[in-house]
Amino acid sequence: MKYGRLRIVAILFGSTLVWSFNSLTTAVAEEGAHQHGVSHLNIAIEGNHLEMELIVPGSDAVGFEHSPSTTEDRKAVQAAAKNFKDGMQLFVFSAAANCRFEHTKLQSSLLDKHSGHKHHAHKKHDHAKHSSRQDKKASKEPHAEFHVHYHIECANPGKLTYIDARFFKSFPSAQKLVTRWVTARGQGAATLTPAKTRLTF
Repeated sequence: MKYGRLRIVAILFGSTLVWSFNSLTTAVAEEGAHQHGVSHLNIAIEGNHLEMELIVPGSDAVGFEHSPSTTEDRKAVQAAAKNFKDGMQLFVFSAAANCRFEHTKLQSSLLDKHSGHKHHAHKKHDHAKHSSRQDKKASKEPHAEFHVHYHIECANPGKLTYIDARFFKSFPSAQKLVTRWVTARGQGAATLTPAKTRLTF
């Protein structure tokens, strides 16, 4: 799944806002991107509707990016999935806005139940040749990530003045959360860290 694949339903958002938001997600993709320790959060607000897309490297969420092959790996993936799905534990909105999480969609190749044993092939081959082939293969494979799409409804969107990211408490390996937002009033960007967790609009 690419960064720009988040589609905001046209019924909820005007075409100008959709274009602006897609421009932000495309910009993230073109930056190249995948860096360990660096996650991305894209936000779009229109009326009472708030859409958020969270993109987190697998290494920051579970400590690895290969297909889970052990019980410990699978438990780590399931624990991360549980954390991602509970958006209220990761993000807190200004109370006066009265926002609530309505829908969450989580995607990751690490959740693919059919990809768990690819790293066990060719065990009897020469170790040096095997390692070389594995390195070449790894360099061609995409980095595993978690993509989470949250749909939130806010009763008083005009009073949504900040979002506190508790994300770093759940995923301590994360070092930065590069955030971009677009609203009917404009757009902006900020980088959150464990020492700076509040995004102010």
